[in-house]
Amino acid sequence: MVGDAGTDVGVARRAGVPVIGVSFGYTDVPIAELKPDRLIHHMRDLPAAASSLMSA
Repeated sequence: MVGDAGTDVGVARRAGVPVIGVSFGYTDVPIAELKPDRLIHHMRDLPAAASSLMSA
């Protein structure tokens, strides 16, 4: 799951899937505070973040 808000992190956790947080979204709570499995600051970082989760 890729998202920028608490609802995204919550849905991913309930589904049992890893979550990649994006710091450039539209949320009142900074995504880093929600403890995603990976945090990216640009979409170009998404492939590496996803790959690191798949190999973990």
